Amino acid sequence: GAVALSDREKSNKVISEMRSEFELRRNALYAGLKDIPGVRIAKPEGAFYLFPNFSEVLPAALSGEKRRKFIYNKLLEHGICTVYGSCFGKYFDDNVRLSFSGTPLPVIEDLVGRFGEAFA
Repeated sequence: GAVALSDREKSNKVISEMRSEFELRRNALYAGLKDIPGVRIAKPEGAFYLFPNFSEVLPAALSGEKRRKFIYNKLLEHGICTVYGSCFGKYFDDNVRLSFSGTPLPVIEDLVGRFGEAFA
C-alpha cells in the first residue's frame, strides 16, 4: 500500500494492467455465453461477475427447488461451479453468478467450451 501511494506512476501502470486483464476475462466469458441459444446475458460495465439467465433453456414443468437447481446441477456435471441466482434475491431463480476476478483467461476459455457442451 505504501509503495502504491508513494509511486503514482507504478501504481497507475499496475492498475492499467489489471484493468486490461479483467476486460479480457470479461469479454471472453461474455462472448462465449451470449452465443449459447436461450441464454440471456448483459455485459457488465464494472462488476467482476456475469449473471446469465437460463429461463429459456429450463424445462417448463420444473418449479421451486428443482427449477433453482436444474442449471446449477447441469453445469456442475460439466465441472462448472456457480452460485445460485436465488442467493441474490427471489427474482433470480433462473440465473447463476459467475465470477471472473480470480479466474485466468485459459480457464475461462475452457469454461466457455464446457458451457457449450452442457447445452449442446
